[in-house]
Amino acid sequence: MLVIDQNSMKALRDRVLLREHASDCLAELRKVIEIKRSLQWRADAAYACVGGSVAAHLSWELKELEDALWALEDGRNQEAAAKLDEMIKIMEPVTK
Repeated sequence: MLVIDQNSMKALRDRVLLREHASDCLAELRKVIEIKRSLQWRADAAYACVGGSVAAHLSWELKELEDALWALEDGRNQEAAAKLDEMIKIMEPVTK
């Protein structure tokens, strides 16, 4: 089971930077995108009930993840890692 949380995204980012696990990273990133697309579909379907903020946020996440995937496929690991860093930042818990 793949858990998409801050720790798993950090681990993925670290492996992306190593460059030696590229095929595993590509597969994991594709799986994360598949999960997020499923969540976005559900958020779009529930738009009338909960409003658009969830769907809009998932759309942004998908764009960042897809950009990271394309960068990784092109061998631009630093750029892919930077995109994953954006995801990690928004996963940080809010503290008061």
